[in-house]
Amino acid sequence: SNPPALQRAGLTYDQIACVDMLAKDGTLFTGFWLDALQKYEDTSAHEGYTILKRWSEGRPGETERSTFVITSNVDGYFGRAGFQESTVAEVHGSLAKWQCGGIPNRLSPFPRFTKP
Repeated sequence: SNPPALQRAGLTYDQIACVDMLAKDGTLFTGFWLDALQKYEDTSAHEGYTILKRWSEGRPGETERSTFVITSNVDGYFGRAGFQESTVAEVHGSLAKWQCGGIPNRLSPFPRFTKP
């Protein structure tokens, strides 16, 4: 999608969402993503997440199931639906967890911002 505010600025979603925008205009980049985070937090996940959580728990009397979720969603809705963080791989990351890129090393891991 390309919201009107982006159109007025002459930008596409791909341009503003790209990490290159962080170097070009950090305020615009972080404002865009913090706005997206706020919108996700103000919105409820659809019933599908609850259904998946229920399926992951199995039927009464059934032995424990092992469930793992791989998602490209960045909204954190699986966690809000009750999935443990250790059972969800967010391949595009999460809006609630920001981490600086670059060259990592064992002595100085990248700091990660996690919204409280």
